[in-house]
Amino acid sequence: MWLSSSVASILVLKVLQAFGYFTLSISLTSLLSIEFGLTDREAGTLYGAYGLLLSLYGLATGPLCDRLGVRISVILSAFVLLVGRLALATAQDPRIAAAILLTLLPLGDSMLLPVLSQAIGLVSTPATPDSSSSGGGGNSGGGSLKINFGYFYTAMNVAILFAAPTIDLMRGNSMVAALTALDISPYRALVFISAAAAALAMALGAHQLKDLDIAGNGSGSRNNGSGDYEQKAGTFASEKDKLESNEHLALRRFLVLVCLLVGVRTLFRHLDATFPKYAVRAFGQGAPFGLLYAINPVTIIALVPLLNGAAVTDNVSAGEGRRPSVMGSCRRAISAAFAALPGVPRLLALSTLDSIVLGC
Repeated sequence: MWLSSSVASILVLKVLQAFGYFTLSISLTSLLSIEFGLTDREAGTLYGAYGLLLSLYGLATGPLCDRLGVRISVILSAFVLLVGRLALATAQDPRIAAAILLTLLPLGDSMLLPVLSQAIGLVSTPATPDSSSSGGGGNSGGGSLKINFGYFYTAMNVAILFAAPTIDLMRGNSMVAALTALDISPYRALVFISAAAAALAMALGAHQLKDLDIAGNGSGSRNNGSGDYEQKAGTFASEKDKLESNEHLALRRFLVLVCLLVGVRTLFRHLDATFPKYAVRAFGQGAPFGLLYAINPVTIIALVPLLNGAAVTDNVSAGEGRRPSVMGSCRRAISAAFAALPGVPRLLALSTLDSIVLGC
């Protein structure tokens, strides 16, 4: 099955976005402590505030992105991230670093994250028996929505697979020596790398997403003679009416499930916020926490396409689809509990840390 050029461009953008985000996120608390002298509590608090503001800014920037359209939103958000990451990489005052983490970085991420999800939906067709097995052609039709979101999620994990070992590489002795000669610390170099990913995303968005600018940017692009927008808008409107009239109960059940899994997602965020420091303090300065972290995307890349294909082929029900989430949540909690026990032998602790990541 061949991907359309639009779908391929969005997947590459997702790789760049996720690589830049996770390269910074995994190393952020260490950066704040080593480069700016923040305590564990101060660094963790700032990390949490950054994540909270990412969600809060998203509520405000959502309507703005709808008006700007996909292309302009990608360019603008990538530019904001580029400026913010370069400013963080060169900052010396912890107050300036905190200001950047509370303004530019969450603002840019809050725009780029949802607009890419919107873009993959715009180039996809509703999941039907016919569309689920077709690859789609051209720039506007990109195949089944369910299949494309599977690729979208896999693209994010491909990015994590490269981001996590990159952190270990930059912390290696030979790389540290080379960076020291350039008067750049490993953690600041990682921020520069994430800034480069934002610059590439901005360039790719400007060059490849011209045909996706269908949400209107104030210059009449809504009515440019193409019927694609009207067709998409009509499809989304009918789907919204269907949800409002027939599927309120299912939507409420899904909302309850999401709320119940907030604690599980909190544990996942601990992999970014506390796992790097935990690994260094438990297993030494050279602990390859990036390599351990990479176990998660490896398993997802291998398993998600298989599960996604099975769901499409077998028409898995919502109830059956929730069971793996419950099982994975239980495994993740148990693994974390074992890793936190005092006196766990080194080998068992390493094995359990692997299980934490596998449980994610």
